Amino acid sequence: MRDSRKSVKVTLCSTIVGIIVIVHLIMSSSPQIITTFVKDLGPYDIDYSLNTTLCTGKCEGDCKTFVTPVMKCYNGISMFGESEENPFGAQDILDKIIRGQWSGVAIAIERRFYDSVDGTCSKEKSDQFDSIPLDLCVGPFGEPHPWGTLHLIKHSFRSYWENIFYHAFDK
Repeated sequence: MRDSRKSVKVTLCSTIVGIIVIVHLIMSSSPQIITTFVKDLGPYDIDYSLNTTLCTGKCEGDCKTFVTPVMKCYNGISMFGESEENPFGAQDILDKIIRGQWSGVAIAIERRFYDSVDGTCSKEKSDQFDSIPLDLCVGPFGEPHPWGTLHLIKHSFRSYWENIFYHAFDK
């Protein structure tokens, strides 16, 4: 009995020390070291959002901007409400970054639509755009703002992890 309590205490202490070391590394390391660490985890573009600016003219005049997640399912109606200004339909959406084969630079977005309407992308995929170019005027999409540009917004890596740690401990 005494050995099992000692084992639990050692495991708990090791876990706490591990968390403290990780938090310290995140808060004190250069962004380059942290970015390299994340690249080793796989091709996840978790630190980006998509800034979509849609306009009545060909990318000018009466423009509206919408910021949505990348690599995370979302529902445009849930995010921006039901209004004439909202360009999103009822279906869930998942945007993925397409990178150049040789350069690795983000060049386009693959947009998938799902039959679910709750931000989970849990039902069948119903449609998709294979490649929507970034940083170019594209369209037409549909009224009232048929033309637009899509830009990636890179978030600071530190704020991303601070957000994760904040939410991990608020439950």
